[in-house]
Amino acid sequence: MECESCSIKSEKKEEGESILGWPFKEEKAKRIYIFIRMAVSLALVFCGTKIPSLPSYAVLTLVISGYVVMAYDVFLAAILSFGHGHFLDEHFLMVIGTLGAMVIASYDEAVFVMVFYHLGEILEDYAEAKSKESISKLVNNMPLKAHLLTEDGNVQETEPEALRVGDKIKILPGEKVPVDGIVVEGNSSLDMSSLTGESLPKAVGVFSTTQVFSGSINLDGVIVVQVSKVFKDSTLSKILELISSEEGKKSKSERFIERFSKIYTPSVVFLAVAVFFIMWGIDGWGGVYQKALYEACNMLIISCPCALIISVPLSFFISIGKASKEGILIKGGQALENYAKADSFVFDKTGTLTQGKFEVVSFKDQATLVLIASLEQNSTHPIALSILKRVDPKELKKVTDFENIPGKGIRGKIGEDSYFLGDYLFAKEEGEDVEEIKTPYKALYLIKNHHYEGYAIISDIVKDNAKESLADLKALDVKKLIMLSGDKQAIAQKTAEQLGIDQAYGDLLPQDKLDKLAEIKASSKKTVYVGDGVNDAPSLLAADVGTSMGSLGSDAANESADVVILNDDLAKLAITKAIAKKTMKIVYEDITFILVVKAAILALAIAGYANMYLAMVADVGTMVLAVLNSLRLWRGNRKANTEKN
Repeated sequence: MECESCSIKSEKKEEGESILGWPFKEEKAKRIYIFIRMAVSLALVFCGTKIPSLPSYAVLTLVISGYVVMAYDVFLAAILSFGHGHFLDEHFLMVIGTLGAMVIASYDEAVFVMVFYHLGEILEDYAEAKSKESISKLVNNMPLKAHLLTEDGNVQETEPEALRVGDKIKILPGEKVPVDGIVVEGNSSLDMSSLTGESLPKAVGVFSTTQVFSGSINLDGVIVVQVSKVFKDSTLSKILELISSEEGKKSKSERFIERFSKIYTPSVVFLAVAVFFIMWGIDGWGGVYQKALYEACNMLIISCPCALIISVPLSFFISIGKASKEGILIKGGQALENYAKADSFVFDKTGTLTQGKFEVVSFKDQATLVLIASLEQNSTHPIALSILKRVDPKELKKVTDFENIPGKGIRGKIGEDSYFLGDYLFAKEEGEDVEEIKTPYKALYLIKNHHYEGYAIISDIVKDNAKESLADLKALDVKKLIMLSGDKQAIAQKTAEQLGIDQAYGDLLPQDKLDKLAEIKASSKKTVYVGDGVNDAPSLLAADVGTSMGSLGSDAANESADVVILNDDLAKLAITKAIAKKTMKIVYEDITFILVVKAAILALAIAGYANMYLAMVADVGTMVLAVLNSLRLWRGNRKANTEKN
């Protein structure tokens, strides 16, 4: 099945970058291609500079060939940027710096700068390609067929796109609802967790005007639904559109070196040209210009950006690798930077802060619980299993005349007594003196011979380390912890109080979550959203950093997220935050150190006191020291990662 929304494309590279790795489209082929170029380029330069007795023309041919093999696509990217009006970007820095090295015969350095630049591109591309596939996998959640009831009473299999408002469709147990509609026949319960995050199944049937939503799963009974919205206007299709819209808005921020180059590059180029003409003029504008050219090129070597180009992304790559060993998949340096700055964390509830499993939290007495468990003993429903865990199997009583009433409850006889078990809405129809229990959780009412007998209250289980994990985030300068949930407001508020969350909002559909998230973003430096379901995908994309609980999370959530916690451990959020903060601290240290040293030696060069050795210190020396500083990111154990920086 094809649909327009299913053609959502993965994030595009910035302008100019698409030329790198040409002409291959597959990421693996790109990497192999660039590695081959690296090997060929280094071999040519090595032969040209290390083989003795080669004629000068052979040396030049080899080193220039090696340089061209490694640099041609950067030249093309610079030209492409010129065509788009970006005259002094990162590619221009690479071109002018390495050409300066070539002019003064620093062939090795010119090629190695290009090699390290491409290696950085490969590492970044690999991290992103490995962790992110096309968002179009959401098609897996779309129902492939619909069972249309014809006028003569037959069932015709058709595409969901072919359904019209007013058509009637039959939905069998285990099937997904293809379009939004109203139940006109039968009773059942629907699993809507992938849409709303609601952990408890929703009862639907002809007992009320019940709206059903596309993408939810019919659990037990056969129902007939009258179509109220065509396929393209249905709930799941709208979520797909939201994802497409938010992904289009989400773009990488400009890298520091590109922003900095708007001032740095023209300033250095202007100074180098000025020094050349001033020194040439001092010599009387004669034919001897080599000294002036040497000094100008010396300045270009000092200002060569390879130290920044290598050390800054290296810090991100080391941190991404360190995080992956903790079961944290980070999709690029921008996600790390935003994580470091984030002061607001927004959470989905079900499956994120809770286990999506149930437990009995209250009941009238043990005798009542035994009766309830006896009625539930043949069910595999998660709620039934949670009740059966609380009762010794030897205590279970034999049930006869058992009847499962989809969407309502269950009936059966134990001995001579008749029992009904279900929600308050149906229990009060089956028995007398039924009083509603005021609780934010799921309440089951037991009716014996049409009289109220007792109750059991069921709750979703909060993850064991949830409270401690959120406290760790607070210790890392996170100011606000907020929960957005499709569950009822009372349930959301109760969970928030239990976990120490600052604010909780319930009864939210995906569109509502987006609106609330926009409000939170407006009052925060950076916002992290943590979720796990299809309903979370738009919010994961809309947040500054989307974080998915990957093991139990849907494909849509994992693909939409910037960070994936592979084992669903909430403690990894604080670890990610700590890694990100340490990464940015070291990045800023490297940038400051590099720029200060370069500025100092550049000043000496302008004054005529610098030579090629100092130029190499400003270039290669700063690069080596910055790289060594970046390698500090490998240090530290798991416990230290969560300490406040």
